[in-house]
Amino acid sequence: MGDSTLIPPLEHLLLDADDEVRRGSSWSLGKLAQNKVHGDYPLDDLERLAADHDPEVRENAAWTLGELAGLKEGRPASITALNLLLNDDSAEVRGMAAWALGRLAERMRIADRTSIGMLEGLLKDKSAYVSKSAAWALERILNIINLAV
Repeated sequence: MGDSTLIPPLEHLLLDADDEVRRGSSWSLGKLAQNKVHGDYPLDDLERLAADHDPEVRENAAWTLGELAGLKEGRPASITALNLLLNDDSAEVRGMAAWALGRLAERMRIADRTSIGMLEGLLKDKSAYVSKSAAWALERILNIINLAV
């Protein structure tokens, strides 16, 4: 299970040169968030991992940002990083980024119009996982944006 004392050492490991270490630390932070462990999560570092060369690290970062939205920990700046991942070469990364955008909208009421066109484009993605995640996220984002108008 773990507790919030694990967050600082895991934060440090997000910057490690070893891909496996970054994979493990980004996944572990997501698992803590999934298990409802509240704490001071490194949103800046997780957002930076959207540009990591390793696809599993990028996927884990998106997943963690989505899980954090379930804890009501997130911010509009995460949308920029997740939007970047919607164009990723990896279907797993694209799908997870779409899901995380939907979670930010659903759980925190954070959404931005910049995501809409990209998600609409993913509705026809060759990966069913990506297209379903995009449809799910798009519905939640449009609900938030339509309520704001």
